[in-house]
Amino acid sequence: MSSYKISYVPFFNALAMALGAYYFFQFSWLEDLPVFKLFNIWGIFFDILGVILLSSFLSSSARLKQFIVERVSFEFIAFLLFFILGSLILSPYAAMYKQPSAKVLAIFQASLLGPFTVIWFLVEDFVSDPKVDSLKDYGFRLRVLGSTFLITGLTMQMIGAFLDIRG
Repeated sequence: MSSYKISYVPFFNALAMALGAYYFFQFSWLEDLPVFKLFNIWGIFFDILGVILLSSFLSSSARLKQFIVERVSFEFIAFLLFFILGSLILSPYAAMYKQPSAKVLAIFQASLLGPFTVIWFLVEDFVSDPKVDSLKDYGFRLRVLGSTFLITGLTMQMIGAFLDIRG
């Protein structure tokens, strides 16, 4: 595997952008969209992914672990980034049509780009293409991926809870 990967399935990237634009369009029409609810929704999504990846069902098959670690992990992170980019591309049009929650949603989506880019590099360096020989075990790499998603989800839910309490 190369150290710099480009998504090998452009269709999924286009699909992610289209779904991101659809998500943005639907949520931007809501009258009062609190940011803490967005954090909670994304946090629960990542928690579910983390729990699924850490479950014993996935750890029972060596071929499934290898497939998830080498193929799915990087593509899924790319899918999320293209989803966010798709929603941000639609944000000027949503503002043009004076959709009530367009500004809040655009700021939230833009704030996700930084942390998700860091997660992208972590997943690439430690999960999909580890640089250290001691990290080559598929079970360990799957646990790292699941733990990354679980910690990301819990952090997002905690941020959402603090924002809810604050106001």
